[in-house]
Amino acid sequence: VRKDDNYMTIDKGRRDGIAQAMGVFNSEGVIGVVMVTGNRYSVVMPVLNGRTSISCKKLGTDNFGFLEWGGGDPYKAQVKDMPYHSDISVGDTIVTTGFSSVFPENIPVGRVSEVERMKNGYTLRVEVDLAVDMTDLGWVYVNTLTRDPEIDGLYKQTDM
Repeated sequence: VRKDDNYMTIDKGRRDGIAQAMGVFNSEGVIGVVMVTGNRYSVVMPVLNGRTSISCKKLGTDNFGFLEWGGGDPYKAQVKDMPYHSDISVGDTIVTTGFSSVFPENIPVGRVSEVERMKNGYTLRVEVDLAVDMTDLGWVYVNTLTRDPEIDGLYKQTDM
């Protein structure tokens, strides 16, 4: 959990209906995203990976940013690109936005421990105590409810 690019393996794969880009969470909150699937196993990129970026927001609002982990402390991450006018304070709950098919809306991400206005003046950097203790995982859930294939087809047409 202290490396910059952590991964984990779950014992479910294609034969169990698991596919790439499905969200992984437990009863406490967000864990990561399925990256690769085999017949019986899948590799998950957890929030404790420097390449993870998960859209999230303050509970009860639509102001959003992206959860990223900068390495080091496995109990903390940052929400970046949150608009500066967001009414966000220490102790607020951060949850998923539901903007993609990876995670449904309002899965816990963590609690705000610090808020800092960035030098660009337009965004905030929000320090978050993660909801899930990634050093002590057991059972997890995989979000198998995916987006309508028509939507994915439309995005492919835009070369995004």
